[in-house]
Amino acid sequence: MARRRARGLGQGPNEVDLEAADLSRPTEIHGAGEHDTPTVAELHQVEGGATYGGPDQPIPVDVQGVVRTDELPCRTGGIFTRTVATLPNRSLLGADPKRKLATIVPIGGDIRLGSTQAEAASDGAGGIWPNGVPLLYSSSDELWAAGVGASRTVTVIVENWAL
Repeated sequence: MARRRARGLGQGPNEVDLEAADLSRPTEIHGAGEHDTPTVAELHQVEGGATYGGPDQPIPVDVQGVVRTDELPCRTGGIFTRTVATLPNRSLLGADPKRKLATIVPIGGDIRLGSTQAEAASDGAGGIWPNGVPLLYSSSDELWAAGVGASRTVTVIVENWAL
């Protein structure tokens, strides 16, 4: 009868044993294109399931261990410079559900920002943003801007999730 020795500290399986155990498990081989990379249609889906014709359905998930996530790269939605008057007559950014982020940089003076035209035009209603300080606006709602005391130049860089 062979004697078995109990495994103690430093006597566990080595790399060769672990690799042999991994190779002995049945594996499923996928061909090219049969992996979990999302399609373009899946990346460009919208809320409410409009891409697939039905409402979104929650999927129950029970996470067991570490989950790796990678943020998808975004598309440039545009780069522009606009002069905003002291009384705004149009929004700096329109509502856009595809917008991930807009970087707004006032040039030549402070600007007043608001979610409505009235907020951007009124003292105390909107927020004043200082000259030369970039604002990272991560909302898909519209944004109004007005120059404080005079017309101001504003540079805007828009990044979208999808085309």
